[in-house]
Amino acid sequence: TEEKLKALVWTTTPWTLPMNQALAYHNDFTYEVWENAAQEKVVLQNSDQVSEWLQENGYVFSKNCKFSELNVSHETSPLSLLQAPVLQADFVEEGMTGFVHMACAHGPEDFELGVKNGLLPKTYLNKYGAFEVPENSPFAVLNGKKKDKVAQDVVELLKANGLFVSHSQGMAEQNVCWRHKK
Repeated sequence: TEEKLKALVWTTTPWTLPMNQALAYHNDFTYEVWENAAQEKVVLQNSDQVSEWLQENGYVFSKNCKFSELNVSHETSPLSLLQAPVLQADFVEEGMTGFVHMACAHGPEDFELGVKNGLLPKTYLNKYGAFEVPENSPFAVLNGKKKDKVAQDVVELLKANGLFVSHSQGMAEQNVCWRHKK
């Protein structure tokens, strides 16, 4: 497997990141690998907006490839540091980064692919839609907060851990999740 390889993941639902169970990619896409002086590698589908950020942060383009050529079978989930599988998924759409993080309890496609690969859905939401996270979790700061109120908290956690590239409100043409249609 590639060492120090990071997949750049775009999401419309940052509140689901604490429940990340897998990373999805598309077999038909061509991905770019970028590398910095410390030999850290970032992989993503072509995105002019992200390529600009990578260049500004000391990364240079290394190569194009199919993601399967990188021989990556597992990923380390951001912040939780749990190991999760990397799965091929036809529902990953072109654009942005070419990756989707999967929260099997919070999306029909995620659920179906998760079950097919032996993943049991997990959630940290109670019946009121508020977080109940173990106190020793990096996500404990979300406890008691409703899922639709934590996007900025998740962004701040990512920033504090050097795992953040960009955040924008209103990237979608309408206030509808492209995957969940809600």
